[in-house]
Amino acid sequence: MKNTSLASLATTALQLFRDNCYIKVRDRVRDAILNQIRRDRDGEMVDLGLVKASIYTFVEMGFISGDIVKQDDEFIWKGDKNNETHYNAHFAKQLLDRVSNNID
Repeated sequence: MKNTSLASLATTALQLFRDNCYIKVRDRVRDAILNQIRRDRDGEMVDLGLVKASIYTFVEMGFISGDIVKQDDEFIWKGDKNNETHYNAHFAKQLLDRVSNNID
């Protein structure tokens, strides 16, 4: 019988990753993504798939609860997100600020 009062192993692992790794590099990753977006707008070649996956990390780190499940040949997150509050606060706001101020 599953104990519903405890977080799943996947949720616990994701919380540990977020709290011990991701938080420490979040600002540098965001700045690197924004730099790649600027380079793309300037006509330089960038790996847009990597940019997209990196941006999605900001969405995924806003989780509340859930689990990691295997779908086809990939593991994906299934669960509740924090209404993308984390993405908005730590990525979207800075992107919009740079676009509106035209700052590199």
